Amino acid sequence: MVALSLSLMGFAQDKQLFNHLSIGPTIGVDGIGIEVATPVTPYVQLRAGYSIFVPTTMHATLNFGTYQTSSRTLDLSNVPVSIGVMPGGLGKILADIYPWPNIPFHFAAGLFFGSGKWASGSADLSKVLTPDEYATLAFGFNNGATISSDKNGFVNIDAKIGNVLPYIGIGFGHAVNTDQLVSVTFDMGVLIGKVHTQSYNYIRDEAGTPVDLNSAALDNKDKGYLDILHKIPVYPMLKLNVFFNVF
Repeated sequence: MVALSLSLMGFAQDKQLFNHLSIGPTIGVDGIGIEVATPVTPYVQLRAGYSIFVPTTMHATLNFGTYQTSSRTLDLSNVPVSIGVMPGGLGKILADIYPWPNIPFHFAAGLFFGSGKWASGSADLSKVLTPDEYATLAFGFNNGATISSDKNGFVNIDAKIGNVLPYIGIGFGHAVNTDQLVSVTFDMGVLIGKVHTQSYNYIRDEAGTPVDLNSAALDNKDKGYLDILHKIPVYPMLKLNVFFNVF
């Protein structure tokens, strides 16, 4: 048994299995972050990390036209909107597969995981509505849905995607390169998952049940962009990584 253990340890050291570690910053579509990497076999390296999107919030003013309520017409032609992209950040576990270990080209596969929020938005209707209308006044759409604000006059919306997203891609470079103190890698691929948009229970159907926000719920004033977003099955991912050899 001792001889077998020593043989396995010698084999691991000879093949560099799990006995090296690299760490470094990353920048990409998912924001800025940090990753650690270690070899598993001469053909596979594992990476794990976390990233957060910066800037976290963007602001704009949008024109949603006018809507008729039971008592008056609402002018939504100048609505301040704030949007946070990937709030909470994304974790990841990835495997880099090198068909030819001495060549930097590799395939990559793994999982990204997070809060499930792809984007988080808020529309400020506090100046369009009167305080007594906050969380009470509802206005309708052509599909029978109605919308109202929260108690502060805001309509809050989440674009949600899966909490766990499969990833596939290709890349160049070795995250763990024992011949150099610093190594650079580049990855490009896709995250697999579809977005659906919800509105914190403020958008309801005729029976009072919360519904997903779509182009019909906005009387197509978004020109169909929401429906297009919901049909996209994959999302591109590009990343540039710099790794420092720890040992």
